[in-house]
Amino acid sequence: MPKNFFCRLVIIASIGWFTGSTPTFANASAASQTSNQHVTVAAHFKPRPSKSIRLDFDAWDFMLSETVLYMGPSTRTPASRKTPEVGSRLPRGNRSRLRLEGNKVLYTLMQDCIKSELDSYATELEVLGNRLDIPALPKNEQLAYWINLHNAVLVTTLIKNYPGPKRQPSRIKPVSGSDAKLHNAKLVKIDGHALSLRDIREKIVFPNWKNKDVPFAFHLGHLSSPSLANSAYNGRDIAFQLARNAYEFVNSLRGYEKGALNPYIFEVSNWYYRNIETDLDAYFQRKMRPEVYTEFLTYGIDKVSKEDLSIADVTGGHGRRRIFSNVQTSARSRLALGPDIDDFLNARAGKFAQLRNKTWYKRGTVTIEDTQNEDDPSNIK
Repeated sequence: MPKNFFCRLVIIASIGWFTGSTPTFANASAASQTSNQHVTVAAHFKPRPSKSIRLDFDAWDFMLSETVLYMGPSTRTPASRKTPEVGSRLPRGNRSRLRLEGNKVLYTLMQDCIKSELDSYATELEVLGNRLDIPALPKNEQLAYWINLHNAVLVTTLIKNYPGPKRQPSRIKPVSGSDAKLHNAKLVKIDGHALSLRDIREKIVFPNWKNKDVPFAFHLGHLSSPSLANSAYNGRDIAFQLARNAYEFVNSLRGYEKGALNPYIFEVSNWYYRNIETDLDAYFQRKMRPEVYTEFLTYGIDKVSKEDLSIADVTGGHGRRRIFSNVQTSARSRLALGPDIDDFLNARAGKFAQLRNKTWYKRGTVTIEDTQNEDDPSNIK
């Protein structure tokens, strides 16, 4: 990661909008603040597309590419158990059997200027939501905005509270004086409405977009959650982007393993799998690799999996460890990053070596099907 790469980045003009003519903006919050107090979040942000405006998330795309470590698709092989170092009873670093699944945010390597720029960008997204009439945008643009806002606010909140109580983001109480935890705390205010991360998901997006890939675009911060994509969502490519993230999650041990279904899938079933047996079966048949779907047919669903709620970074919330003079190593990477991160990166390299022997990985991992239905890039429902 280049030193101070964000410190030279100017983001004030990085969120763009393009129309056939120069758009004019009204302060929607000021105009309707009184009436908004009596309108529910769901009703106020219900899509009513009427404007041809495209949002540009290039700055967020760059930030994600530099701060999120791509981990590739799951091999469905649990990571090996870590052994303690000589002279210690406890192993260090990320010890989870799921540690090689899902992208990892490089919290431990972020300099203060990087953290500041990420926080500034999340604020810019909030400002944008108060300058534009978001529900009037094309639906794909709305969806990209809500996903990017959610994930940016989540990441910046975790940066400020890293790694969280017991290294679990869901335990964080980010608002001073409030007992509301991470996903229920009111973290942004858009058009007069204070919103939590859960509000964005469950009151705005889930009721209005029925594409079954949608819920897996939202990162929850922990190891068992859908992965944080290392690129920004945008209205033009959003169908492929949704399919790619959903594919990774559904085919991972986090999503499904020998009869155990991730609790998040149950959580979103009220919006996407009302008849969980038939609806989920149809979705899995379309999204799972053949060997994973065969496992699903063999075991079915008989329990909820136990989530690993540790923060989704390379060290599992343990942070970066300094190299002491009595540690003997000739590896430059160990001197630069520390043994815990070096061990993780070596394990990641081993995973990719394993993936290269997989036929399904060689021929490509994502196929968008039913393009005239829910996966049509021009028609995300």
